[in-house]
Amino acid sequence: MVWLIGLFLFIIMIVFSAIVLPIIILVEFLITIAALAAVYQERKIWLNPKLPSLTRTGMTKVFALNVVWMTVCLYGSLVVIIEAAITKNWLDLQHTRKIAHEIVERKCGMLVTALFWSCCYKRNRKSTI
Repeated sequence: MVWLIGLFLFIIMIVFSAIVLPIIILVEFLITIAALAAVYQERKIWLNPKLPSLTRTGMTKVFALNVVWMTVCLYGSLVVIIEAAITKNWLDLQHTRKIAHEIVERKCGMLVTALFWSCCYKRNRKSTI
């Protein structure tokens, strides 16, 4: 009986390392490319002579914020898909949208704000981006 559990866990490990892990790496690579495009767009916005210039530190913050935001939203969307599969609400788009917008996006925003609050604000002083 124990060898059967070990064999089952071995099969799960092979499936994870052969299928799931490369998908996760590919998705994170695509998120990194999208975050670099977002940094480029931010840089173009801040090139206006009426605005202060965007520093390298600011670009790093924009990049990190976008990577974290996109990753957290990706995991949230996977949770919504799993929830829809478990509750069999695939065709009830109103229910799925409600969960996606009112719960997942809101909680993702709260989490990202909490993660970056200490980085961007120190002792009631706004940092320069």
